[in-house]
Amino acid sequence: MQTNIPSNLVSGLKTEWTKRLKDYSPGLWTLSYHLRGVAALDVTATDNGDGTFLVSLTAETSGDTPAPLPTGQYFFQAYVTSIADNTIKTIVDSGRVNVIADLSSGDVETYDGRSDAEKMLAAINDLLAGKATRDQMAYTIGQRTITRIPFDQLRMIRSDLMAQVESEAIKARVKKGLPAFETIKTKFKQP
Repeated sequence: MQTNIPSNLVSGLKTEWTKRLKDYSPGLWTLSYHLRGVAALDVTATDNGDGTFLVSLTAETSGDTPAPLPTGQYFFQAYVTSIADNTIKTIVDSGRVNVIADLSSGDVETYDGRSDAEKMLAAINDLLAGKATRDQMAYTIGQRTITRIPFDQLRMIRSDLMAQVESEAIKARVKKGLPAFETIKTKFKQP
């Protein structure tokens, strides 16, 4: 079982992990996670019985009729609160988490899992290749917009985006336990 909040949660699905906090015993403290982004989600961990907290989170909105949590980036904070005095509260973790689509659900007909940088790079490549449609001549993804930029500037932006996409790919490989770069072995022979 995982020991930290995963970097990706799947919308509508349950995820569990344990959390050991050496200074905060589950018998004396409660642990809660609070996610904020496109929507909000709050969850309180339970005592796992072995000195750890068990966090069981379903990526759904709260209320009478829960719905899958909308996809997007969320920020989270984890707090411990004293059971004896609930005014004593401390942040023990914080960060970002992505809620991604459940591709097995019937609600997802199309999905583009590329990062914003990958989408922008594809749009610029289309512009440079002369394949862009009139609609693509003004293109917006996230907070970036391409609007008939001169080709020399497009090439510079393209170069920056290529570096960003490569950096994302390296991070993804390292996260999977693979080497950051692929090793290409060669052998030279004298004639």
